[in-house]
Amino acid sequence: KTPHYSNPTGVKKQLEDLDFFYVLKLGHLSDEEKKSQLDRIHRIAFLHFLNIDLPTLLPPQNIKELEGRFQLDGNINGTYLATAENDTTDFILDKAEGKIILGDVKLQLEDQQINYSKVNGEIIVKENNATVDGLTAKMNTTEFSINGILKNFVPYLLFSNQKMNIVAEFRSENVNVNDLLGKETNTTQNTSEPFALHFPSDINFNLDATIGKLSFDTFSAEKVQGNFKLIDKLFSASSLSMNTADGSVKSNIEIDGRSGNEFFITSTAEIADVNISKLFAEFKNFGQNVISDKHLKGTVTANITFGAVMDTLMNIQTEKVVSVADIKIIDGELIQLQSLTDIAEYMRTNKKLKLVLGKNIDDLQKRFSHVK
Repeated sequence: KTPHYSNPTGVKKQLEDLDFFYVLKLGHLSDEEKKSQLDRIHRIAFLHFLNIDLPTLLPPQNIKELEGRFQLDGNINGTYLATAENDTTDFILDKAEGKIILGDVKLQLEDQQINYSKVNGEIIVKENNATVDGLTAKMNTTEFSINGILKNFVPYLLFSNQKMNIVAEFRSENVNVNDLLGKETNTTQNTSEPFALHFPSDINFNLDATIGKLSFDTFSAEKVQGNFKLIDKLFSASSLSMNTADGSVKSNIEIDGRSGNEFFITSTAEIADVNISKLFAEFKNFGQNVISDKHLKGTVTANITFGAVMDTLMNIQTEKVVSVADIKIIDGELIQLQSLTDIAEYMRTNKKLKLVLGKNIDDLQKRFSHVK
C-alpha cells in the first residue's frame, strides 16, 4: 500500500502527491520549527525513497509472485537530491549497513524457469557488502544452503549497471540440473520455448560446492565436490571429484561463454573403475549409434583430454570435437554386435581374402562366436 503522511492541516495525502519544494521552504520558521520540520522531511524522504524511488532503482524484473516475511534493521546513507528545474528527485547511495531477516520467502519472476521458495536466514550488510551464514532456500526442487560473502550487494540491488561477486560455500543433498534448466516435463508451465544457456554478465561467483547427488539429463553422480567459478562469462570447475557408473571421476572443466552464441569446452578427466556400459548410457553413447551401451561390458580406466564447441541449446557440434584418450578396459566384451560377425562372414565368402587368410578366418569366426 502507498504510505500516507499528514500535512500541517492534518489532511492525509498520498506520498506521490508530496510537494517537496513546499516543505523545503524553512526560512520563515523559528529554529525549533526548522528542527521539527527537518525531522519530518527526513522521515518523508525515507518513505519516498523506499516506496517510490527504490522500485525505480531496482533492476527491471517482472515479479509474478512474492510472499513471505521480511525484516530490515539498518541504515542507508546517501544524498537525496531534489531538482527544481524539472521537478525531479534522485538518490545517490553512499553506504548501507544493517541486518535483513528472511522468513519463508517465495519469489517467482515472469518468464523465468526458476522459482525460489523456503528462503530463510539472515543477511548482514556492511559497507555495501553482505554476509550470509546458514541461508537456506529452494530453487524449484533443489534445496541448498549457502555461507559466504556477497560483494557489492546493495549497489547491485539498487542500480542496473552494477556487478555482484559471490564467494561462498554451497551445500545441497540433491541438485537436479534438468529441473533448474527447465528440461523437466511440467504441464503447468509453457515449455514450448527451449532453454537457451547464457552466462550472466553482472554476476561472478567462486563457490566451494559439496553435493550429495547431481542429475543432469541422463547423467547421474554422487558425492560431488569441487570449486566452481564464473568470472566474466568464463566458467570453470576445478578439483572436481565424483562417483558415477560404479567408479570414480576426477576432472577439470572450463567453458568459455564470452562469444555469446557458442561455448568452447575444454576438459581433462581421470576415470577409474567405471562400468563402461553405464558410462555410455549416461553420455547417450557419445553421439554415435555404431556401438551402444547394450553392446558393451567391462570396467574402464582412462585419462582423457577433451575439447568441443557447444551451442546455446547445449548441443555438441560433433564435427568440432577433439579428444585424446589413454583407455584401459578390463574384462571387456562386445555383446550382440552384429556388424563384427558380418565382417567375418564377408571375409569367409570373399575368395581373395579366403586365399590370403586361410584358416585365420575360422579363428576370427570363433572369436566372435559369442556375438549374437
